Amino acid sequence: RFHQLITKYAYEKFIQDRISIANYWHNPTQSNKYISWCHFLPDINNERETRNKIYCINMLKLNAFVITYSDLDEIIIPKQSGWFIGYAPQSFKVET
Repeated sequence: RFHQLITKYAYEKFIQDRISIANYWHNPTQSNKYISWCHFLPDINNERETRNKIYCINMLKLNAFVITYSDLDEIIIPKQSGWFIGYAPQSFKVET
């Protein structure tokens, strides 16, 4: 149910302004809305037309970077997001 709601309404201004998890949702079937209306994720992922070079510079300064996910996770969709693996473009099929 939550997945259906967030898929349909995540990029509405009211939702973006009030529900933090909506800022972490990338709906692969609504990429234009995601780039235009999602406040956080496209910015931090440098997916916007104007990119922030500081993000890249800061990542390159790291001595270590740990990412993780769990097969038991029931909140993060897809679970593999913890490894920066997401959905294939225009589908809900997990990329491999």
